[in-house]
Amino acid sequence: MSEHDTTMADPVLAFASLGLPAPTDSFKKEWAETQRSYRSAFGAEQLADISAAVRLGLFKSEAGAAITGVLPELRKNPALMRLAWHCHAQMSSSPWGGACEVSHWPNLPEALGEPGRLFYAAVLLTCVPAIRKFHAERGIPDDVSLDTLSDLELWTNEYKRLNGKWGCEHRGWLSNHFGGKLFKLGRLQFETHPFSGRFYVFRNKRDRRVAMFASPGLRFRSDGYFDGANGRHDPNAWESTFTCDTKTIRGNPVDPVRGVLKKELLELPAAEWTCVLAQFDPTLGVHIAATGPMTFEECGASFRRAAEFFPKHFPERPFKAFVCSSWLLDAQFEDYLKPDANIVQWLREWFLYPHRGASDFQHIQRVFDEKFDRENLAANPQKSSVQRAIVEHMKRGKDWLMGASIYMVDDLDWGKQVYRKMGAPRA
Repeated sequence: MSEHDTTMADPVLAFASLGLPAPTDSFKKEWAETQRSYRSAFGAEQLADISAAVRLGLFKSEAGAAITGVLPELRKNPALMRLAWHCHAQMSSSPWGGACEVSHWPNLPEALGEPGRLFYAAVLLTCVPAIRKFHAERGIPDDVSLDTLSDLELWTNEYKRLNGKWGCEHRGWLSNHFGGKLFKLGRLQFETHPFSGRFYVFRNKRDRRVAMFASPGLRFRSDGYFDGANGRHDPNAWESTFTCDTKTIRGNPVDPVRGVLKKELLELPAAEWTCVLAQFDPTLGVHIAATGPMTFEECGASFRRAAEFFPKHFPERPFKAFVCSSWLLDAQFEDYLKPDANIVQWLREWFLYPHRGASDFQHIQRVFDEKFDRENLAANPQKSSVQRAIVEHMKRGKDWLMGASIYMVDDLDWGKQVYRKMGAPRA
């Protein structure tokens, strides 16, 4: 069949041909819209675009050749060509916060082999001209543009490292880069999004101290973590309380050093405090790319750069705070690592708070590549200080828990541990 076979314009037939479950009604509607302008996603023009993207320097490894190497096989499959156009059309038309919901894109069966595993990587490469055009319109420097998009190579190589074969399975994450939502600025990556934490942050009008309270009705364990964290429930779990009126702010405060909620209530005079951050307020999410060591100085440079970059290139997207959720925000690392360790220095800059749904998954995934023996802890690698810390902590019967954090933009002074120097809020 030709790649232009009109039979595959029907999403039901296309999905059946690929061995996929029938598409949803909403997907059929989206499909009908993109197929009206159908052309080969891997035609001569797109192949030239892909070659140009590779030449730009997005790939410094064999990953680029692996992706371009499957294109002839993809072109032989009319159903895949239709799907490729659908995804390309959606992604290319949704820069900077557009509604390209890639979770609706189907997971391709393993029977398709390497072409199927690299299919979405190839689709994203066809979107490079569109996102590069958007970057240029916003005056974004070339080095930032290319560094941002190079995450495609990183995750393609990571798949090969973990599985011994080429593939790329992080289309959801990479849609942030190729949809114009996220930018890599030195060591760290940043994207604007609403604050998702169910917490209120207040600042004292006089001495600028910061206090964070949990929303009412949330369940916490006796240790101050969310009940159910890492699958553990506490029979003595308790519910947070919070009230705020013209006279008093009263609730359970967060311990910003340990990242847990205190059961003891704190009461503040409302006239002396201002709410500076609440759920759904605009924030700048911080992500730590898996590109090697995370030096303290490089992180500081990234924060300073981000504080200038977004107001300059996206003035319509103001933000109140930097926010981050990560295994590297587990305050328990301070109990095991040296004070000058990068992780400890990183922890001490943030105002920590408990992460809902926290687990040790990222600790194990990032440090041990998910190859971890929970039954025989001593059998696990203990070559690095972090590996030794994780094993020792678990030998003591304790959990590792990813943490969450804020860093108010007005407080940015990297290296000064501003929240620890502020001390606890005073009533």
